[in-house]
Amino acid sequence: MALILGGAVWEELLFRFVLFAAVLAVVHSLLKPFFDDGDDVPRLPGEVLAILVTSLAFAAAHLDSVVGWLGTGGEAYDFSLFAWRAFAGAALAAIARARGLGVAVWTHAVFNLGVELGSGPGVFLLEPR
Repeated sequence: MALILGGAVWEELLFRFVLFAAVLAVVHSLLKPFFDDGDDVPRLPGEVLAILVTSLAFAAAHLDSVVGWLGTGGEAYDFSLFAWRAFAGAALAAIARARGLGVAVWTHAVFNLGVELGSGPGVFLLEPR
C-alpha cells in the first residue's frame, strides 16, 4: 500500500508540480519579449505545452530504457501502452490543473491500486487476457 500511494505522490509531485511549473516558466519567459506588459502573456500555450511534455515524460518514465539504470525496472516499449500512459498523464495533468494536486494524487493512487488488484491498461485497451 505504501508503494502504491508513495509512487502516486512522488510521480504527481515530479510531473504535475515540478516539471509542469518548469515548462510554464520557460514558455512564459520565451513569450514575454513579444508582449508589452509581461503580465499579458497568454497562459494557454504554456498550459498546452506543459500537458504535452509532462504526459510524454510520465509515459517515458515507465519504460525500462529510461528507468532501468535506476534498478527499479520498467517495461519494454509498446506503442499502445506508451500511448495509454501518455493519455493517463494528460488526464492527470488536467485533473491537477482543474481540481488540484491532491485530487490528481488520489486518482493516481486509486488507479495504481486497481492495477495491483489485477486490472490494468489492457482492460481499457480491450486486450484479451
